[in-house]
Amino acid sequence: MRFWRGTAALVAAIAMMLLYVWRTEHAQILAAEAQILREEHQRLEDRLDRVRARRTALSSVSRIKALAAERLGLVEPEQLPVIVPAIEPLSDTDSLEQGIGDTETGHGSRDQ
Repeated sequence: MRFWRGTAALVAAIAMMLLYVWRTEHAQILAAEAQILREEHQRLEDRLDRVRARRTALSSVSRIKALAAERLGLVEPEQLPVIVPAIEPLSDTDSLEQGIGDTETGHGSRDQ
């Protein structure tokens, strides 16, 4: 019986040492992966900054005006366009006849 207790204690000690080594190794692997991911994240952030700067440069008004003139032959207008406000159409209830009244009665022709 004493033999089995000693053997069980030895197996338990070896298992605990293996567990400790495995946890330490696993933690080192995870730390290395985290470092790789941090570096990749930084590379992607740098790339995003470059893309944003390129987008800003490509969408500048002066560049677009130059391309429009060069490639499409567009030019700035000499005069600003005149903006005419829209006039609402007459509805069915509105009529020009309502404004024309009978001179004798002072009422429109429909009111008689």
